[in-house]
Amino acid sequence: MQLHHVIVAVIASVSTASADPVVASLEPPETAVRARSAPTAPTADEPSIAERANLGPCFGWVPIVIVPSGGHGWGGGIDPELRYGFRVGANRRLIVAPGIRVAGYYVPKLHEAGLAPEAMVRFTLPLGHFAPYAALGFGPAAWVFTSDGSKRGVGTMGRVGVMYHVTPTIAVGLDAMMQTIDGTSFRLATLFPVAVLKL
Repeated sequence: MQLHHVIVAVIASVSTASADPVVASLEPPETAVRARSAPTAPTADEPSIAERANLGPCFGWVPIVIVPSGGHGWGGGIDPELRYGFRVGANRRLIVAPGIRVAGYYVPKLHEAGLAPEAMVRFTLPLGHFAPYAALGFGPAAWVFTSDGSKRGVGTMGRVGVMYHVTPTIAVGLDAMMQTIDGTSFRLATLFPVAVLKL
């Protein structure tokens, strides 16, 4: 949810009386037009594509595929998150983004599902188009639903990854995550491609 700021520049033209109207009339009229329309050179402080993509509100999601292991069969899930990034540090290059995420998982063969709503914080270091990051999450209300009832525990999440920002609104990358729900047998490790869309 990127806020687009529209800046309207108003150029005021001030006329002054010329002591020599003949000389004044010989000035090419397109000179002033070219001067006003000349593009402004980018400054050294202009944010990179990765910086613009990670500042302000951002929505992202991770599709999850659970591969068969230990007899549990295939499964899947989705991991949406909403965060807000701002610069910190002496050189203001590091971006800190607190937010929320709701991770959901399902394994049909075990008739087991997990739901982990969590508060999270993400740390990103933009480098041109690239943005390596690390994130931590914690939620006191996470559940595992099974065929013989449900269990409740504390959800914790840790993840690292790197994104390549094609534009400030579209990025792809690779994400590694560990999700646990304390008090249950739920443990999930993932390594998967990521798609991010910033509106």
